[in-house]
Amino acid sequence: MDIWQLTVQEIVQSILNRETTSEEYLEATFKRIEDVEDRVKSYVTLTKNQALKKAKEVDRQIQRGEPVGKLAGLPVRSLVLVGRSTLRLARRMVSFPVDPVLPTQSEVHDTIE
Repeated sequence: MDIWQLTVQEIVQSILNRETTSEEYLEATFKRIEDVEDRVKSYVTLTKNQALKKAKEVDRQIQRGEPVGKLAGLPVRSLVLVGRSTLRLARRMVSFPVDPVLPTQSEVHDTIE
């Protein structure tokens, strides 16, 4: 199983237990994006340098035994919706099984209401 296929809980535990690092997970995430983005076209902007900087910071905090947030080390994806046609597209995207960290259709719906 590839690292990007893990659940959020598995990823967080793996990072906190030092089985993998936030930086390694982030690199796997960006590799997955490279592999599928030409087909799914779901990203407008990727901030890899900023994300790597933050991942390294989280990894250092974990190494020092400092407290980190419950989702520390996970990349954040933002979904911006504009208008009804975009909402329909977003609902289709959410049901497309590309990335295990995408929100569910009801989470997207609840966010906009």
